[in-house]
Amino acid sequence: MNKPAAARVVQALTKAPTILVTNPRLGEQLFEFEPREVRRILVDHYEHRPPTTTVRPVNRSRLQ
Repeated sequence: MNKPAAARVVQALTKAPTILVTNPRLGEQLFEFEPREVRRILVDHYEHRPPTTTVRPVNRSRLQ
């Protein structure tokens, strides 16, 4: 197992939702999911298909 590579993938996957908060329409729109707006983004070698209507900023005050 390549631990440095695994760590990079985990970091990229955990950073993707943060990027989507500021750029919710990032990626290719997938029309087969209409009426929901779902986009396809690639994170390293993984495909992520988040619906844009559910992407909301994290309330950081609740985490503390």
